[in-house]
Amino acid sequence: VIGAAYVGSLAGFDNVISLDMGGTSADVAVVEGGYPKMTTSNTIGPFPARVPMIEVDTVGAGGGSIAYVDMAGGLKVGPYSAGAVPGPACYGQGGTEPTVTDAHVVLGRIGDKGLLQGGMTLDVDAAHRAIRNLAERLGISPQQTAQGILRIAGANMLRLIRKLSVARGYDPRDYTLVAFGGCGPLHAVDLAEELGMRQVLVPEEAGVLSALGQLLADVRADFVRTVLRVICPAEMRYLTEVYTELEQQAISWLHEEGVPEPQRRVKRSADARYLGQNWELLIDIPAGPLEVETAETITQAFHLAHRRRYTYALPGHPVEVVNCRVTALGLTPKPRLPVFPEATTPIEEALVTRRPIIWEGEPVETPVYTMHRLAPGHEIPGPAIIEQFTATIAIRPGDRGYVDRYRNVVITLR
Repeated sequence: VIGAAYVGSLAGFDNVISLDMGGTSADVAVVEGGYPKMTTSNTIGPFPARVPMIEVDTVGAGGGSIAYVDMAGGLKVGPYSAGAVPGPACYGQGGTEPTVTDAHVVLGRIGDKGLLQGGMTLDVDAAHRAIRNLAERLGISPQQTAQGILRIAGANMLRLIRKLSVARGYDPRDYTLVAFGGCGPLHAVDLAEELGMRQVLVPEEAGVLSALGQLLADVRADFVRTVLRVICPAEMRYLTEVYTELEQQAISWLHEEGVPEPQRRVKRSADARYLGQNWELLIDIPAGPLEVETAETITQAFHLAHRRRYTYALPGHPVEVVNCRVTALGLTPKPRLPVFPEATTPIEEALVTRRPIIWEGEPVETPVYTMHRLAPGHEIPGPAIIEQFTATIAIRPGDRGYVDRYRNVVITLR
């Protein structure tokens, strides 16, 4: 998520929805103004986790997700996964279950040498056998089955994206979809269209963007105190004292961690709720002494956050601060991504092959490009496939992609 926020900001997109679709799952998060949305209440499996974290949610939809027929005779995809071993049938490692990756192979979106830019040969016949066996149980063609697998996997991801965006009061149409992971760029444009989004950003080497995010992450610690105080002018002095003490603890921690003063940042926030509620919202709190008039500013900020999240507010109802929070950040040196020179050769130099690919039920002769020969300024009209070393990008008929100066592929939907 941190990597998606960073490359999105560099490309001029501060509001993005992050989609990391790998082999076993798809992870989604929302980034607003260049900063990932945070939460203090989440679950890890069946266990509640009441700690500050980036709000990321997951669904069992990845390249290795297994397609099967349920007891009612319907087609299901995931959460069961073939993993990396034996992996999808097309890996040729003994796997026989049909997966999302096998569906892409059957439709032609991944070729027999479509992974690791030809470094990993796929067993296309095994993929066709796996999908054909499933198709016979469903009574439809293998191509229809493959398309159904992708649609169902997409529907699972759409529910998750809407849960973290629409259900939280964020309109996906105001965001750019940043798709990464080995499988994410194959599904991105279909998901973006369903959500009404206009653009998709696929980072260079999308399959390892999470590693870049790890290099970009800052040192962080959170200091919390439960107060249970109603926001009103009379409580501002007390809240100021609490935040001052927490900030002193945060600064001491940054000093102990050896963070130089210019790289230190301290930020206030609070878990707040309407008096009588049993759930909270995380809101920002101004720095410095909290004056009498600040009570109204904080209250209005909570009303706005509540209305955005739940579509209503209760003006005049008391607002309670449950927890005062101070976040200590130690800014780390950030790797500088290279800016690539403009293209000096025609896009045809990046063309690897052409092959029939099924788009919207019909086979279309589609050019396949290799990413390492594409450069800023190249425009890629759809339909097209772009093969990176760690991921594959699908551009549908009517969509249009271009390579920006960081060699991200930006796709504008039709």
